[in-house]
Amino acid sequence: MKKHDHLFSKSILSFCFAVLLFFVAKPLVTAQCPPISVVASASPSIVCNGNTSQLNVTAGVTGGGYTVSQINYNPIAGSGTMVTLGDDVLSTMLPIGFNFTFFGNVYSQFNICSNGFISFLAANSQTFTPSAISNVSLPNNMVCGSWADLNPNNGGTVSYFTTGFAPNRKLVVRFDSVMHFTGGNPITMEYVLCETTNFIELHNTSVIATNTNHVQGIEDANGLNGLPVPGRNNTTWTSINEGWRFSPGIINLNYSWSTSGSLTNPTSVNPVASPSVSTLYTVIVTDINGCTDSTSVSVIVNNPPTSITANPSTICAGSNSQLTASVTTTSTNNYAVTPITYSPVITGIGTPVILGDDQVSSPLPIGFNFSFYTHYYSHFFIGSNGFITFDSAASTNNYQGCCSGQMLPNAANPNNLIAGAWEDLNVPAGGGVNYFVTGTFPNRKLVVNFNSIPHSPARDSLTFQIILFETTNIIEIHTADMPGNSHGYWWGHTQGIENANGTLGLAVPGRNHDNTWTATNDGWRFSPINTFTYNWNPVASLSNDTIYNPLASPSATITYTLLATDGNGCMGTGNVTVNVNPLPSPPVISYPGFVLYSTYGTGNQWYLNGNILTGAIYQTYYPTQIGIYTVTYTDGNGCTSTSEPFNVTILGVNELGMDINVNVFPNPVTDLLTVNVDNNLPSEIVLYDITSRIVFQQKFSSALSVSTETLAKGIYLYEIRNKNEVVKKGKLEKE
Repeated sequence: MKKHDHLFSKSILSFCFAVLLFFVAKPLVTAQCPPISVVASASPSIVCNGNTSQLNVTAGVTGGGYTVSQINYNPIAGSGTMVTLGDDVLSTMLPIGFNFTFFGNVYSQFNICSNGFISFLAANSQTFTPSAISNVSLPNNMVCGSWADLNPNNGGTVSYFTTGFAPNRKLVVRFDSVMHFTGGNPITMEYVLCETTNFIELHNTSVIATNTNHVQGIEDANGLNGLPVPGRNNTTWTSINEGWRFSPGIINLNYSWSTSGSLTNPTSVNPVASPSVSTLYTVIVTDINGCTDSTSVSVIVNNPPTSITANPSTICAGSNSQLTASVTTTSTNNYAVTPITYSPVITGIGTPVILGDDQVSSPLPIGFNFSFYTHYYSHFFIGSNGFITFDSAASTNNYQGCCSGQMLPNAANPNNLIAGAWEDLNVPAGGGVNYFVTGTFPNRKLVVNFNSIPHSPARDSLTFQIILFETTNIIEIHTADMPGNSHGYWWGHTQGIENANGTLGLAVPGRNHDNTWTATNDGWRFSPINTFTYNWNPVASLSNDTIYNPLASPSATITYTLLATDGNGCMGTGNVTVNVNPLPSPPVISYPGFVLYSTYGTGNQWYLNGNILTGAIYQTYYPTQIGIYTVTYTDGNGCTSTSEPFNVTILGVNELGMDINVNVFPNPVTDLLTVNVDNNLPSEIVLYDITSRIVFQQKFSSALSVSTETLAKGIYLYEIRNKNEVVKKGKLEKE
């Protein structure tokens, strides 16, 4: 074999081996699911218990699934509103006249560019240099009839009108003999947007695009999806009396809602929800290829959270218990501000918000529905000067609040705000602003952080956090450091809240357009308050069954139920049980001539003439004064009963049993007491202090000597018992 034949064979072999490796080693490429856009809504999103909410889902394949086809040339006759456009000009936003869906988004306004396109983006580019679609660079979100360097100043008119009746109206935009910038080749054509079908039609009367490139087609809002008329994507072309239609794809979608038990139809695009508690509904949308996407929507059941306390919760028969209801409101025009412990949310990764000096951010998601002065919001805006707002006009018109926090309330813009430390701050000079949502439904929190933001120009930095709470709609402001006005530059700092028109507001005390306050590690809470009506049941043992804090006097254990209704008709319920213990039988006093006896062995307290006898807590009491005696008995449940009064008129001290000779001496005694009994039978001496407490007790026969050195000086009472009978009682004085 010749060398070159050998090399050729080797080359063929290598080629075949490479091809084999290509097919063996190259992974299989599977078809990918096109993204499905899913948006769910609930109307209303806040309901009272027992009411319903209409759920709805709007879904479609991202990009709309458009196709383009040629149709009969059929422009629509009619006169329209003239739009005056100069060279390279974008008109203001104009009314479509109906809701129009374009690439999955719904629009009610559009604008016209003098360079041959219409768009749904207010701040679009009006560039005269076309680019092939798709292209992420502006302009985007547009319908191009003949995008090129046109100039209505050189001749021609632009107009628009809406014709027809719902649901089949049409928006017609007409370019009539509009000249190119260089003159010549006037453009005459119509754009037609169709209600309900969302068709887009282009009717070209005369488009001569031979001298420069032109674009005819559509492109979505981010420039990722677009569809040109064939052969007209930034090329030269000509079209006379010709029509083209862009049709959204027909997409068959299936719906599956979670938490189906409270829905009328869990496979419907618009089921009715009847939740008994706040519920997060998730819908899974599946197309005919099995591709899926999902989203969630919450319905808050606005039962005013109700808690009840009884103080005390256990009483004795005949006593009272103070009932107190605490009902939390969720939507109101009234707030209370109270100091709280400094406890900012420190777990969470915040999304940075880039702000210039004296600037309000674009809309940011709250992450849940939040009620503020009776209105519900899903988005908020951050003002660089130390506040957040729910007013979309604050972003559009840059109501940035420079250069001092207002005295709240104040009708001047900005309004509808929560001020953490509103003054002339300078975010670009240092620090950072971020936000995040933490927690799970229905107890999520939106956290907004201002971290080390200096005042303008660049000094006296402050750090604070604003927290919005889902469901309760509580607002908290936690301030790590607000140095105040140490340099004397600032006019007034404001920390508080204000409603949408500046007629209602509430500030932290001493922090309403004030340049003297400072704060370190402090917290304040703004809580919604409301007027409720109260209905208690049963009513018989209550002082008032229509107030929040009636006094209960039940005779037996009972459970009270409260129905609290707010101003919106939403009702909350709660209950509390008051346990009732019966009273013990009253004690009975006996007085066998020397000592008072109670029928109860323990739990006694003696009184003389209504005054407590300190320490007199035993079954017996030796009276030392005449008067009215009573004894009160307390059982193991703390319930008491009192004896009938007993009138002591004669004191029985030193009365002596006559049958037996008993001697107790000396009296007074100092250190040794002697007792003699003449019958030699078992005897016992019991020595009591003045409160009837036994201080000495000992058995003996005939005689006994007792050391009294350890006894305190004072009066004591004694009993001498013989054969278990008291044979002598008396008073003993210790010196």
